[in-house]
Amino acid sequence: MSMNAQRKQIYSKVFDVNVQTKAIFNLDDSAVIIEPSDDDKVHLDYAIVFDRFSMMEIDSLISKMKIEATLQNNQISLKTNNVLKSHEYFTYNGTGSFYVDNLFKSKKGNKKDSIFHKLKDSIQREIREKYKEKPLDSLGSWFKVKEENGAIKSLKELGGVKVVKGQFVIKIPSFVKLTINAKTAYITFAGEIKNELSVSLKRGKLSAQQLINEYNQINIDDAGFEVEVIKNGEYTLNNISKGLIGSIYNAQITSEFSKIEIGEIAKGVSITDFNSEYWFYNWTPNFNRFNMYSEYSKINLFYPDSKKYSLSTFGFNTKHHFKNVIGEIGPNKKGGKSKMMIVGDEKTAKNKIKMDIIHGVIRFGKDVISIPRS
Repeated sequence: MSMNAQRKQIYSKVFDVNVQTKAIFNLDDSAVIIEPSDDDKVHLDYAIVFDRFSMMEIDSLISKMKIEATLQNNQISLKTNNVLKSHEYFTYNGTGSFYVDNLFKSKKGNKKDSIFHKLKDSIQREIREKYKEKPLDSLGSWFKVKEENGAIKSLKELGGVKVVKGQFVIKIPSFVKLTINAKTAYITFAGEIKNELSVSLKRGKLSAQQLINEYNQINIDDAGFEVEVIKNGEYTLNNISKGLIGSIYNAQITSEFSKIEIGEIAKGVSITDFNSEYWFYNWTPNFNRFNMYSEYSKINLFYPDSKKYSLSTFGFNTKHHFKNVIGEIGPNKKGGKSKMMIVGDEKTAKNKIKMDIIHGVIRFGKDVISIPRS
């Protein structure tokens, strides 16, 4: 940001609430941060910092934003549209040659034939790193101009980068039941969120530190999903291109066409899936029982550290990658499912992993999972 950056307070409102208050947020093309309130009030604050914008340009951007919040019959209703987070605009009016540097460099040797074990902390750290704001002028460094005298400068150096940075912070008491209906929205839950949540997000991203209410109903479609800690609740995760879960306890996931990494699985977790890929890295010492029901899924499973566990697979037409052996069992004589693999003693094991899967792939490993080249 330059010395001439301008800050504008766009919206600010406070509502007194009680244990009977409910809140409904309808978010379109918007970015919000939701965090616990320090008092028994809901706070809505949206401010923007503009850099290298004229007053006319600032007014034009603000005129396109919509924020409406009301409290009626003990229900807060919030509607937003086109509420910005961060944007960069590039301009160049000179006579030099304009090109992009290092943006689309090809990456060789990217074909992965091994999957390496990750710690729960590394997954959570990866999620936390994405919370941090990246320098908004980074792209301006990639855009280069070769001037007539042969000098090469970045668009940033030439002052051709305009930046607008917005932050909409909502503080809400933990006793308020919150419903969110969102499209193309970027929702960040900061801190420990104890509220009962009902979230429906189509496109965008949901990020969170801790979601812990037992009545949570979270439905995500065609969006990013990154949560450090999940305790309780039901999650529907469809078309997630990259999902990250640090740890999960006493929760149910229903998914399809997704890619989801889980750092640690604790007690009371079950997953029902169709045609997704999962990575299960770690297990708590007392995860008790894990159930997975799936079709056409790919599962990368690292064994629990404890020897007091059993693992069984039930189904048919599923490839098992076990050490250097690949096995596949077809349907039984009646065309149905049967036991395919058993590790450990199911009768005496304190912890049990049970997988009901057809037309799938399961890869097992301790520190590394090798993927045979096709």
